[in-house]
Amino acid sequence: KVGIEEARKTLGDLANEVRYTGTTITLTRHGQPIACLVPVEDTMTIGTRVTVPDYSVPEGWALAGEIVEKNDET
Repeated sequence: KVGIEEARKTLGDLANEVRYTGTTITLTRHGQPIACLVPVEDTMTIGTRVTVPDYSVPEGWALAGEIVEKNDET
């Protein structure tokens, strides 16, 4: 895990670490996960899905792939 402020200063190094070691790095803000740096190969593999722990998805937000119905009361 890397804080977002540190990540801003060292993004190039973090990107190289992900690329050359194949590790995933979780970015945090105030100790809470907000994003992940993942190897590009992991995003291009057919059938591969990045899973995130439920605690890292803000309440009320939809996960990728979920169908959200919008109530249009205008």
